[in-house]
Amino acid sequence: MRDGDMSEVETNMGGLLRMWPKQTEKFMQEEAKDLRKRMVTFAKTRVRRVTGNYFKGFKAGKAVYKWSDAEYNVGVYNKAHHAHLIENGHRGMFWGHAGGWVPGKHIMEDSLRRFEPIFAKHVEDDLADFIVKELEK
Repeated sequence: MRDGDMSEVETNMGGLLRMWPKQTEKFMQEEAKDLRKRMVTFAKTRVRRVTGNYFKGFKAGKAVYKWSDAEYNVGVYNKAHHAHLIENGHRGMFWGHAGGWVPGKHIMEDSLRRFEPIFAKHVEDDLADFIVKELEK
């Protein structure tokens, strides 16, 4: 997907948020839940060790809010206190790393990159169907 395509989707979503705010918020929350599930699945393929509550820490935000240049946003995050170490890497102290650098897994970035075309397809299919039904009323 090209960058221009995603900005076009963002522009269209801004107009929808103003026309049907409750339905758009519900759609965005469902997409955030879907992304969270995909992140957990992707994390389980990349992280093969016992990591405490890392897998349980993935959460989807509930509020749709305005942030930066986009008119909509829903947060998907990991609330585990050590998630940043797995994401970005750290200096190893245990499990045979003895002070060497443990590279980051970049799970959230990669799963978000994989989710972008899926999100665009959901916008085209699901949200477009809703708009057509609303306009036919």
